[in-house]
Amino acid sequence: MSGTVTAARPFTAAQVYLKSTDKPVTFMVYTAGGKYQAINVMPGDYEVTVARRGFASEPQKITVKAGKTTFVIKNAGKRAHNFQIKGEGINEKLSVNPKPRETQTLEVDLKPGTYAITCPVDFHTAKGMKTTLTVK
Repeated sequence: MSGTVTAARPFTAAQVYLKSTDKPVTFMVYTAGGKYQAINVMPGDYEVTVARRGFASEPQKITVKAGKTTFVIKNAGKRAHNFQIKGEGINEKLSVNPKPRETQTLEVDLKPGTYAITCPVDFHTAKGMKTTLTVK
């Protein structure tokens, strides 16, 4: 699934949340140049919302197909970042921190349970670059 986030004024990046309407599952991806892409999201109906300081978002409903879980990490910031997922016996992160405007992927075989997704660079997690992913 992919799409574009638009706003009345320019922005660097925003978080796009895909929340299942029938299961307690939420996916989160970042925008790059206003565009986002979530690859191989679990099947079901979803509400899509955008979060960013100064933004207002209205949920949109979508349906996605089954497949392996591949996270596409696009660094739309001005500093290096990373992507780490921990939970249910999984502790995976990108091998190299993506520099600004770089994109990397991380494929993970998710099991049912709860996962912590963070940016393990410096104090980024403490500054709010984190979310929880629940898979059933």
